[in-house]
Amino acid sequence: MDTTEIIQEWLYGKPLSTQAAYLRDVSQLLTFLHDKPLETITLRDLQRWQTDLLELHTKPATVARKASAIRGLLRHAARQGHIERNPAIDLPSPTTHWRVHEKVVSREQMLAIIEAAAPGRDRALIRLLYCTAARVSEICNLLWKDCTPTTVGGATIHLLGKRQKWRVAQAPPSVWLPVQQLRGDVPSDAPVFGGIKRQRVGQIVKAAAIAAGAPEWFSPHKVRHCTATHLSEAGCPLPIVQDLLGHERPETTLIYARSSQSAAAIDYLSW
Repeated sequence: MDTTEIIQEWLYGKPLSTQAAYLRDVSQLLTFLHDKPLETITLRDLQRWQTDLLELHTKPATVARKASAIRGLLRHAARQGHIERNPAIDLPSPTTHWRVHEKVVSREQMLAIIEAAAPGRDRALIRLLYCTAARVSEICNLLWKDCTPTTVGGATIHLLGKRQKWRVAQAPPSVWLPVQQLRGDVPSDAPVFGGIKRQRVGQIVKAAAIAAGAPEWFSPHKVRHCTATHLSEAGCPLPIVQDLLGHERPETTLIYARSSQSAAAIDYLSW
């Protein structure tokens, strides 16, 4: 197998958005290495590539993500016998410092963003994003048949996430009714939000955020950060937040719990 065939084999079955992102990262590495065959890539090659990215002022978190993609490809190639050894095993990722508190707004401001959105589809979309902690791709691909109405007027939302794994989120009547009103007479296999594109969702959220006076960096994915942080602040158990977000490891979800700890050590003792 040549490099192109190995990459195609590795990407097979992954969501299209994931395939596109991984392909960009791998292509960047291969271009840097002048299309060097996979079986000849060394740890030193990967170190040079990672150092070059950092010297170009690429954010450490972005470099870490790219390195993760390369590890995945080379791990697959080694497991399938396409290469003798995975040289990325010993490639450390640059240290990243998670500052989730810098990526969220208060619950009051989040509610203000929702109210600032245009009535109808836009407001219903942001409200559902916030309630379900859905990723943008999950909302764009959500079909009516993935939403099961409950007896109390809400709905159980089935979201198809990363690695083609389903998870469930509950939407109360106040969230679901505005969404339900958008349906009309479309069939059950129609998209809930009419086949809206990721870019358009970003524009909707950005416009509402600006109207509500939120920071310019606010985006659809920041809505997800807000959901997780606000739930943690309200005392929601970590496993429940983990299930809602679709995280495989509790350590990932713990980031939000740590960022939401508002009580100070000084409050526990008399001074």
